[in-house]
Amino acid sequence: MEGRLAFGATYAENRHLVLEVTKDMLAELEKADSVFQVRGLNKERAYLVTKDKTYEIQSIESSNTQLLIKKRDESIQPAKRLKSATGVPDTNRIVIEASTTTHMALRETIPSIYTLYQLLRTSPEYSDEEAEAGGTASALRDVIAGAKLYRFDDLCDALHCSDEELRKYLRMLHAIEINGFWRLLSTAFADDLIEFVLATIEMNGWAFDSVPVSRCVEDVKADYPAFLVHHALRLLCKSSSEGAGANGNKTIALDPAKICLFKAELLFHKKSTISDRQLMNEWGKMLPQGLMPDRNLLGGVAIESKTPEGVKWTYVTHLMLPALAADRMDALFELRPRWKLEDLRPYMECLRDYGETLEQLVLKHAREVDGYCVPIVVSGLAMAR
Repeated sequence: MEGRLAFGATYAENRHLVLEVTKDMLAELEKADSVFQVRGLNKERAYLVTKDKTYEIQSIESSNTQLLIKKRDESIQPAKRLKSATGVPDTNRIVIEASTTTHMALRETIPSIYTLYQLLRTSPEYSDEEAEAGGTASALRDVIAGAKLYRFDDLCDALHCSDEELRKYLRMLHAIEINGFWRLLSTAFADDLIEFVLATIEMNGWAFDSVPVSRCVEDVKADYPAFLVHHALRLLCKSSSEGAGANGNKTIALDPAKICLFKAELLFHKKSTISDRQLMNEWGKMLPQGLMPDRNLLGGVAIESKTPEGVKWTYVTHLMLPALAADRMDALFELRPRWKLEDLRPYMECLRDYGETLEQLVLKHAREVDGYCVPIVVSGLAMAR
């Protein structure tokens, strides 16, 4: 666009907030059904969230002043456009409405599952004591008096993330909504609940790929309420069946791998380090007919180590490790001196920044030698950083 510059009558500096977005972001924001919010305005950082994505809003200062003009409406007849001092229509005149030296940019981010985990841990875990109190509102007040509890919107505000991302993390943490608040089950209570539901399924001879939800709830209701039975089934079901059983009269397909892994975790909850022989022997005895123990399922759950006494497995999940990448790598190298990159995936994946690969993250804190990730050596000292 070429023309003469002129300042408008209402010209003002830094009156407008300019937001820079990519074409893809703009297309998303301009959709008719698009809903977005800005969260964290009263905190150190602000975030723009869509239905399923989170963007950090960054303020960028520039030494160059940006001049803001209105888009020319080509439908207006030249004779009706602004006139110059001579009174003749000025078709090449560009009117500056405002200027700014700052603009805002969006950077897509990945919310931290560990922030959510720590928030949920500040609430009391749902346990036998609370279950025995009956689950009523008055019983809830008595059991958890004075405790901090979080509703879905509270967690959204705390994490500054999209609703869809929060729901995904809640599923990953096996959280459950009880009386409107999101909670974690105690390990002992969750183990007993899932064991009981599985025993009921086996006792009735129901196939794992077609468990009748309403009948399962009915058979278990004397010991556990329906919402807990549905929760147990969701934890064990195939991803494609997560929404099944919502009406109480459908079937749900359980994932044999999840059943096997649950049984292995039962062993580790009793003893954190187990020899390979003992693990495979006891694990195999615990599994329902037709299922076999598989060491490949233990990635991200237990770490294999070779000792003079033989191979041993130590129970370690990503939630048991430090939340900072450098500290986590230190902890992992203490457990094993060298790692294959793929073996690190279940422990490091949740720490990646948006657009960052697993390899890029790991090699910030380790080096690669003969196909293995090993600690960085500085002045004779082994360091993960």
